[in-house]
Amino acid sequence: MIETLEKISDYFSKIVGTVAKAGFVTSAFAVLMMMLPIVTDVLMRLTVNKSIPGVIEIEEIMMLFIVFAGLSWAKFSGGHIRVDLVFDVFPKKMQSLLLVFHSTCIVVFTGMMSYFIFEAAMEKKMYFETTPDLYLPLWPVYVFASVGAGLLMLASLHALLQAVIACLKQNLNIVVAVLPVAVGLLFLYSPFLLRGTGISQSNAAVGGLAVLFLMTLLMLRMPIGFTMGIIGIMGMLIIKNSPSMAFSALASGPPSTCLNFTMTVVPMFVLMGELALYSGISTEMFATASMWLGRLPGGLAVATVAGCAGFAAICGDSLATAMTMTSVAFPEMKAHKYHEGLACATLAAGGTLGILIPPSMGFIMYAIVTEESIGRLFIAGVIPGLLLAVIFAIMLMVIAIKWPHIAPRGEQFPMAEKIRALSGIVPMVLLIVLIIGGMMGGVFSPTEGGAVGAFGTLVYALVRRRITPKEFLDALRSTAGMTSRIMLVLIGVSILGYFLADTRLPFMLSDWVLSIGAGKYTVFAMIVGMYIVLGCLMNVIPMILLTLPAIFPTVQALGFDPVWFGVVTVILMEMGQITPPMGIVVFAIAGMPNTPPMMTIFKFILPFVLAMLLLVIILTIFPQIALFLPQLLF
Repeated sequence: MIETLEKISDYFSKIVGTVAKAGFVTSAFAVLMMMLPIVTDVLMRLTVNKSIPGVIEIEEIMMLFIVFAGLSWAKFSGGHIRVDLVFDVFPKKMQSLLLVFHSTCIVVFTGMMSYFIFEAAMEKKMYFETTPDLYLPLWPVYVFASVGAGLLMLASLHALLQAVIACLKQNLNIVVAVLPVAVGLLFLYSPFLLRGTGISQSNAAVGGLAVLFLMTLLMLRMPIGFTMGIIGIMGMLIIKNSPSMAFSALASGPPSTCLNFTMTVVPMFVLMGELALYSGISTEMFATASMWLGRLPGGLAVATVAGCAGFAAICGDSLATAMTMTSVAFPEMKAHKYHEGLACATLAAGGTLGILIPPSMGFIMYAIVTEESIGRLFIAGVIPGLLLAVIFAIMLMVIAIKWPHIAPRGEQFPMAEKIRALSGIVPMVLLIVLIIGGMMGGVFSPTEGGAVGAFGTLVYALVRRRITPKEFLDALRSTAGMTSRIMLVLIGVSILGYFLADTRLPFMLSDWVLSIGAGKYTVFAMIVGMYIVLGCLMNVIPMILLTLPAIFPTVQALGFDPVWFGVVTVILMEMGQITPPMGIVVFAIAGMPNTPPMMTIFKFILPFVLAMLLLVIILTIFPQIALFLPQLLF
């Protein structure tokens, strides 16, 4: 039995794996093609005052190609983001049975996704739906997404077969090995059993039950994106009047999440981080910081925070900052006998500076919802971002003084060598001027800034002969893989967001906080508490989209400055990037080569969370820290 199944698995793997790898190459090529139109458009606007027609539509379609062409290979390579908090404590047999259950749910979910996206494609073909500027037909784009989801289903089917084989190899009989398949199918069918019951009559009850199952599945190591999507669809099947209304979210959610120009900052900022790594910018920056700060208590960790702050100013994305600096700084800290948990916690917390120090996706989304000035928000984040980096550094020095064995001092360098090393930060400074200066000067938008920064980094690498063709291809492949993994989470977030919006659970929480009728700062403290809780459950973008429309008018009515509140909001959302169980930056770092388990990292996260809360308190007492520069420059 086992030999037969292994032969089928190998044959299946060769066919589907080959197609998935070809799709991944397409995904990497689309990353390159995404960068060029934006840069060309910016240059044309500067030189001949003309723009490429439909450049936004081109970028959105490229974004969809990157994601759906790369999802299946990410599944084959085991790269989807998971929670590893408790899974490893289970016996091996239990782990294998859980993987059968996971894979069953994922196969059904991705198969349904493929089917309903294809249905949407045929509907768009029937009604001749096109893009607004170039009049490109949308149905081929949706067909491509359907095919990509179908390949993801086949890759998941291969994972299911592998999980069953693993069960049989542990002397479990075939009935026990396939029992989780039946359990998974029954679990997915359960919404139809709950329709019309007392639970289905209460959106709050359904929402609470969904959150409970979400947390359970995440703890059982089902990939985050799939978990959110599955729970979102199951929840909508319970509360919607008809199943077709729920399945419409599965048809429209995944493609529309990708067909979003704002999301193009994800691959472009990740690519910029990859190119900065290969070109030596991040390495030189960390080396300079290490020379100047390494001799301090916990010096390499302090240098890591400084490096993250510098890289955040040319990146704007927490994941890209954390992962790039991890590849640079973690081997150095490990070689100098730093505790691996502290080292990775420092990198995770330092990475969150990417959404506070401009450019920042958090500020962009806040500005979209509240109609505040992106420029004012960007400038408002500068001093708090640097202050948070200083607080992190002081905290790390205190830890190193108290427990020197987990964060030993680095080497001492002569002053002349330190001064020479300052040349290592010149490329970073030039990129900061290029990106921030271009955005503040109105040369290009914050969304375009990622592509311009990636192109500028590539030009620097080519001029200095710092990157080989192989390294450039590796950067494209790495960007495609990371983008696919991140966007799968955001696809799941979008589906779960539809469900939570229907239950009005976030709005109920917001209304409850705002209805207490207490004093101004008591209400603010309740809002802070609400965001801390939501940060444990949701990503930055859905938190902003779901809560701000309800909270922002009251915040203004209470007399809080909207720019100041934007800074506080982004800090609290930074916290959610590293707090369990949804600490996505920690997930990403734990998934990198040679890094410690996720639980080891989370053990050292608390001091950084307390540092962020301290900054919120400081900004509440002294709001001018955030408002001084915007008031000066605008």
